[in-house]
Amino acid sequence: YCWIKMYNGELLLERLQMRQRVEAERRERIFNDKVRTIGVCMYVCIRVLNLLHRKQQKEKRTMEKALVAYQHQCQLPWSQRERGLKCDDGQMMLPGLAGEDPYFRVRQQKQKAQLKQWLIEQQTDQSIQRRQQKLKGWVSTACVLRCRPEISNARAGHELTHE
Repeated sequence: YCWIKMYNGELLLERLQMRQRVEAERRERIFNDKVRTIGVCMYVCIRVLNLLHRKQQKEKRTMEKALVAYQHQCQLPWSQRERGLKCDDGQMMLPGLAGEDPYFRVRQQKQKAQLKQWLIEQQTDQSIQRRQQKLKGWVSTACVLRCRPEISNARAGHELTHE
């Protein structure tokens, strides 16, 4: 009887310790902000997201303003003339624009000739590949006929009946 009481007492003590351990793990899991996923307020997350978005937009605007200020202060107009789009010289235009290219027809003829040459090369390559495929088929058929004479005999008999 004493042994049963002692055994029940140990069981009760172990049960109590196990409950305390489980409760401590639960508290750690629920009340730890870094791990917790249950009970996170969606509105707070959206608000934080909006704040981050506004901060990024603000940083972007300040960077753009700083770039414009740098261009106005450090890049003088006379140094920007050859690269700028607001150039006053008509001779600074690109030669490839419509109406400005004196060699348009010559360049177009060269492009057509080159395209024609490429197409001819493609066609010859394709015909060579087709011939090689046919040759491979003939070689494999010849090997089969040479290695298996019963097929060649049957084929010869079949050809004689059709002629």
